[in-house]
Amino acid sequence: MPWFYFAVLSALANSIISPLKKDLSKKVDSLEVLWMPNLLSAPIYIALILWQGLPSFTGNFLWYFLFTVIIESIAGLLIIYALKIDELSAVVPMLSLATVFSFFLNIFFLNSPFQTFGLIGVLLVISGSLIAHAKIKKNRLYLKFSLGSVLAIVVSILWAFGTIGIVLGIKSSNLLGFISALNLVIGVVIFLVDIVILGNPFPKKQMFKADNIWLATLSIVSWIAEFTAISLIAQPAYVSAVKRLDIILDIIYGRVLLKEVDFIQKIVAGTITVAGVLIIILM
Repeated sequence: MPWFYFAVLSALANSIISPLKKDLSKKVDSLEVLWMPNLLSAPIYIALILWQGLPSFTGNFLWYFLFTVIIESIAGLLIIYALKIDELSAVVPMLSLATVFSFFLNIFFLNSPFQTFGLIGVLLVISGSLIAHAKIKKNRLYLKFSLGSVLAIVVSILWAFGTIGIVLGIKSSNLLGFISALNLVIGVVIFLVDIVILGNPFPKKQMFKADNIWLATLSIVSWIAEFTAISLIAQPAYVSAVKRLDIILDIIYGRVLLKEVDFIQKIVAGTITVAGVLIIILM
């Protein structure tokens, strides 16, 4: 089953992206972390757009595209800031709540059928998120959400709405072309805000450093591997399910590379969260 190997490759590449963003956010501002890898990847995005065909920026498609650009740009900035101020293993699992919000938004906006079994997945994702932030003090159990975790919840909501824009947008385009154009435009918009509007200097020295090039390369590898896997299987949801293994990997990276604490608690919470996500996606 070749699709599985490509899906795992996408998960591995995606899991390394978050630690790289966290590390890079300590060296440059959040805006640069968002636009530099996107612009470095611009030649690949342009090639993919030309290969798949340029989307027609007319009618409702234009509004769906602009809506998604705004939503994804804001979400991108928030997640970079969240990674900058908080633990990797605390932020990344909370992003799985996007699946929960999408579960309900799809019903209202995309007329998706309500699946009772999916509620089990919703409860598991929420339970995993709560377990990850449970604390015991003086024999009393309480929940402690850091600012990074709260921002991750906000990002999850934005991603859920962004998914609506993507689904509606690709109906008059194609998925690979839409995503390539989306990433390219987000990079250009954030670049203009950072350099032109805010007047920040162009980071000549940082632009082509190894961490930026690795971040751009891994982003491309993750996308191409994911879409290759989707093209090789009749059930694309299976690819999305396998890709969610990045949650577990990021928790492990947080412990091994960054010496983050409460590993057992977080790995248990992450496993429960991934199980919930799998149920929602594969229901």
